[in-house]
Amino acid sequence: EIGTGDWSSDVCSSDLGNIMEVSKILKLIAVGLFSFMLAQTSMAEDDEELIMVDEYLGMGKEPFKVNLSGKGDHVMVLRIKTYITTQKAVDGFKLHLPKIKSDILSLLSEQTYKGMRSKKKKKKLKQKILTLIRGVLKERGKIENKERLESVAEILFPELLLQ
Repeated sequence: EIGTGDWSSDVCSSDLGNIMEVSKILKLIAVGLFSFMLAQTSMAEDDEELIMVDEYLGMGKEPFKVNLSGKGDHVMVLRIKTYITTQKAVDGFKLHLPKIKSDILSLLSEQTYKGMRSKKKKKKLKQKILTLIRGVLKERGKIENKERLESVAEILFPELLLQ
């Protein structure tokens, strides 16, 4: 004869053991899945920095118009394009464009008419603007290391008028 009390208690204790094992397995799976998701998020952030682009970004629709320092009433009209090679730098550039433009405007107003007629001075000004943009992006946490700083690669003056 099979006793129903014995059979049910064996099944219940067996089921309870199985449930405990399944619970442990589910916890391990959840921990593993969480760790995997964290790693993927970190990798996605790293990948964002590594997305390569080739973009020439302007500083708005209107060129810079500044009074030059020195003798006479001279004005410079200057359009600037920035060549950028990573998406993170593009995003940072767009986000901080008001600060970048303000700092460039201050720099441009220090220039002289005579100086801006010289190729050497124009080249030096391009380098100063490049350093300025990289500095803003570094200061604001958009570019961390030297390799990333070089993703803001070049400054161009597609339009320059001295009057």
